[in-house]
Amino acid sequence: MKKRKERVSSESTLSSVVGITAEGSTALTLAASESKAQKDLALVERDALSGIKGRDFDSACGLTETGALIVWHASPILEEMVAHNQLDSKQDPESFRLPATSDIENQRQGPTAQMTNISFMVESSSSARPTVQDDENLRGDFLTLINESNARIMGRYDAHISKLKAENTKSIEELENERERTRILEERLQRELENERTTAAERTRLLEKKLQRELEHEREAAIERTRILEERLQRELENERAAAAERTRLLEKKLQSVEHDREAAIEKTRVLDERLQRESEIAHTTASRNEALKEEIFKLNEELEHGRTDNQALMSDILEKSEELATLKYYSNMLESDKTHLENQVDHLDKELKYARKEHRRYVSKVLDAARAIPNDLEPINSDALPGSRRTSGIC
Repeated sequence: MKKRKERVSSESTLSSVVGITAEGSTALTLAASESKAQKDLALVERDALSGIKGRDFDSACGLTETGALIVWHASPILEEMVAHNQLDSKQDPESFRLPATSDIENQRQGPTAQMTNISFMVESSSSARPTVQDDENLRGDFLTLINESNARIMGRYDAHISKLKAENTKSIEELENERERTRILEERLQRELENERTTAAERTRLLEKKLQRELEHEREAAIERTRILEERLQRELENERAAAAERTRLLEKKLQSVEHDREAAIEKTRVLDERLQRESEIAHTTASRNEALKEEIFKLNEELEHGRTDNQALMSDILEKSEELATLKYYSNMLESDKTHLENQVDHLDKELKYARKEHRRYVSKVLDAARAIPNDLEPINSDALPGSRRTSGIC
């Protein structure tokens, strides 16, 4: 907007100068009315100078960056030169010519270009020789003012450029400081991250070491419990076997005495039949629970059949020794009952031993699986191992 105003002001100044020149040329052609032309020219010059000064006041003034008003005085000097040249050229119209095209273009570029680049080519005739020295003086003053204006303008430009350079340098320094702070912050964050990683690795190592120790303790405790259980079961099994062997020996002795007491076999056989019948009924009711008992009952039935066959052969002897046979039958029944009871106990102990070994193998397998699944599955393995240990203690 400011440039446009300056351009309009310069164009108005140029048009005024051209108008003044044209009016001066017209007045000079009227040689018959020289006095009237002088009066008219004086009026025109005064009006033109006042109009030019009023229009060029805005273009000749400018505000600095701090708001101070600077008034340029070069334009009035230029206008006075034009008026003076018009007065000198009133006798010779050809002694004044318009500015060059390049000068007009420079005037359109603004007040600064107008002050620095406008030049007028004034050709003085023989009648204008007395004013050449004045023109030179005016031209020198005009050039001095232009140089001073250029110096002030360049000074402001240099100050503004210096200010921009200082701001740029300050911005670069702030950017470098910010980069340095960012680098320091990144290094500090990197160190903190490394410390966190080291601490986490140390905690993980300590936790794994602790879990390994707990697993070793659990494994040793499980092995010790298994060893104690096996020793206890082994002792109980040995005791049961010794007792069964003793009972078998006594039974064999009793059977030998029964062989010697054939006369009491009839009564004992009858008692044995009744006892075997009851045992058969009991065996049939418990057949679904114990297959081993069925086999023993089958064996007893076979022995009963053999006994019956033997009893038929000994009927004649039994009739003679019924009392001895009854006694023998009673003892035989007792021996068979003891034998059956001992065999049942042996089978029961074998089953308990097998179950204990199975539970032991399962517990050991769980412990090994827990060792391979450290540390995530440690607690579920402990919860599974505790019921097994309670069942093992119940068996013991």
